[in-house]
Parts: sequence; C-alpha cells; structure tokens
Amino acid sequence: MILITADKTARFAEIDCALTAENILIAAESLGLGSIIMTSTEFLFKSEKGEQLKKELGIPEGYEHVCTIALGYEDENRRQNQEKRRNQLRKIISQFTRCRNHKLIPSS
Repeated sequence: MILITADKTARFAEIDCALTAENILIAAESLGLGSIIMTSTEFLFKSEKGEQLKKELGIPEGYEHVCTIALGYEDENRRQNQEKRRNQLRKIISQFTRCRNHKLIPSS
C-alpha cells in the first residue's frame, strides 16, 4: 500500500498527487503488478482514529490524505476470463455489423 499525502497549503497539491499516482500505476503495470487508486480511505483519515494513524505513520502536521494505492499480483484467471468476454463481445459486434450491412436491422 502506498499512501499519498500533500501539504494543505500547496497550490496544485491534488493535481501533483494525481499525476504521481498515475505514474506509480503505470510503473506497477510495467512490472506485472495490478494496482488500484482508493480515495475512500479519506474517510478514515478524517476521523479521530485517522489522526492517530497519521501520527503513527509519521505524516507531518499540515499534510492531508489524498489517496491510497494498493499494489499486488493480479488473478490470472480473471485476466483469462476478461479476454474470453472481449472475444465474445467482438463476435457479437461483428455479427451485428454484418446484419446492419445486409439491412436486416434498420439503420438509426
């Protein structure tokens, strides 16, 4: 897990953090890792427990949570199933296109 925080007073902090997160996701993909950006973790950091967690993690005063990135290895079965669904969708689109070209389905 990667926690991204920013100085509350920095002018473009959220943009900078978003670009940082994007680069981390691209780098993770190049290493064969799955990744996801989570912003709902903000709710945790807005609570009393979150303030304590910030201290435990060494987040400086004046910094706030922007997002969290989870990294891990993807489920290979999921990837195979996605490819199977894509192939099925391609077949459906191909059949639909052929039907439209033969005027079996009215054009819109």
